[in-house]
Amino acid sequence: MASRPRFYTSEEVLDEIYADPGSDFDSESSSDEIEEYHDQQSSSESSENEEVIENDNQSINNEDQRVNARGRGHNQGAARGNRAARRAIRRNRQQEDALLEIQWTSNDRQPRIPQFTARQGLQVQLPNNAGAGEYLSLFLTDEFFDLLVEQTNLYAAQYKASNPNLPPNSRASSWVETTRNEMKKFLALSFLMGVVRKPEVSDYWSTNPLLKGSIFNSVMPRNRFQSILQFLHFADNSQYNANDPNRDRLYKVRPVVQYLVSKFNSIYIPEEHISIDEELLLWKGKLLFKQYIPLKRARFGIKMFSLCETTGYLWNSYVYLGKEPDAVATDMEMVRRLGKSGAVIPRLMEGLLGKGYKLYVDNWYTSQELFSFLYSFFHLATFRTDRYKRSFIPAMSKYINS
Repeated sequence: MASRPRFYTSEEVLDEIYADPGSDFDSESSSDEIEEYHDQQSSSESSENEEVIENDNQSINNEDQRVNARGRGHNQGAARGNRAARRAIRRNRQQEDALLEIQWTSNDRQPRIPQFTARQGLQVQLPNNAGAGEYLSLFLTDEFFDLLVEQTNLYAAQYKASNPNLPPNSRASSWVETTRNEMKKFLALSFLMGVVRKPEVSDYWSTNPLLKGSIFNSVMPRNRFQSILQFLHFADNSQYNANDPNRDRLYKVRPVVQYLVSKFNSIYIPEEHISIDEELLLWKGKLLFKQYIPLKRARFGIKMFSLCETTGYLWNSYVYLGKEPDAVATDMEMVRRLGKSGAVIPRLMEGLLGKGYKLYVDNWYTSQELFSFLYSFFHLATFRTDRYKRSFIPAMSKYINS
C-alpha cells in the first residue's frame, strides 16, 4: 500500500527556512509563495478530513443497515410464529366446536316450561279509591316510626351524657324527647324538601317575601326540625365497634333497610316475568364501599343488586359493601357452588324459587352451574359464546333431550 505524502505545517516550514539557508524556502521567497503554500496545505488537510469522515459515516450506515436487517428478520420470524400459533389455536377450536355440534341434536320441540303457581299482586286489603297516602302507609307503619323515635331519643341521651359541659343555649341542652306524631311531621317535611328545592335548610322557614310561601312554619319550628335532624338515628351506636375488621359496614342503617325490604316482600308478590341486575345509587360523599362504574349514568355511588318486575316494582334488594361474601345473610355454600355472581340470584329470589317465574339476567350472572341450579323454573339470559359455549352445549343438551 502506497504511503501518504507528508505535508509540513507552517511552523515546520518557518523553522526550515531559518535553520537551512540552502533550503528551497530561502529568505528571499516572496510572501505570495508562502501564502500559496499555506492554501494548498489547508486544502489537502480538508480533503483528507472529509475523506476520513465520509468513510466513517459509510461504515456507520452499513452497520446500521445490518442491525436493522437482523431486527427485521427477528420481528418477521416472531410474527410468523405468532400467526402460526393463532392458526393452530383456531384449528383446535374448530375441531372442538365440530365435536360439540355432533352432541347437539336438532329438535323443534318446545322446552318444558314450569307452570306459574305464585299468587301475584297486592297481598293486603285497601279501601276503594285509595290514594297515595294509603299506599305509603303500607310501608311506613307505626312500627317504622317507633323505631326512629326510639333510636333518636337514645342517641340524644348518649350524646348529652358524653358531653356534660354543653353550652346552655345549644340545641342539645334544650333537647326534649320526640314522639311518633312529631317524627311523622319531620319525615313529611323532609320529603317535601325533595320537591320544593331551596339553597339552605333554614330558607324553608325564612320570612323573606322572596323565599317564604310554604307550610313549614305552620308544621314545626325551624330549631326543632334542626334538632331532630341532628340526633336522627336508626341503630344503637353503643353496639357498634368501628375497629372490628368484620364489622357490618351497613350497621348504621341496617334496621331501616331490613324493615323496608321485608315490607316490599310481604305487601306485594311480583308477576311472572322478573329481572335481576345491579344498579348504582348516586353518592359523591366519602364512603368506604362507594363504587365507580363508568358505564352507569351516576358513575359514582352505592352499588345495589335488585330484583324487579316488569312494572318497575322493586321486590328485593341488598347493598354491595365492597366485599363478597359480606358478613350478613350470605350463604357460603351457595357462593362456593355458584360463584360470587351466581350466588346473587338465589339470595334475591328467596321465596320465589320453584314457582315458575321467568327470570331475565345478563351475561355477568350466567354460568353452567347457575343454569343447572335454576332448572326447576324457566331462566332466560344472555351469555358470551367465548366463555360458556364449551360448557353450555353438553350440559344443556341433556336437559333439552330429557
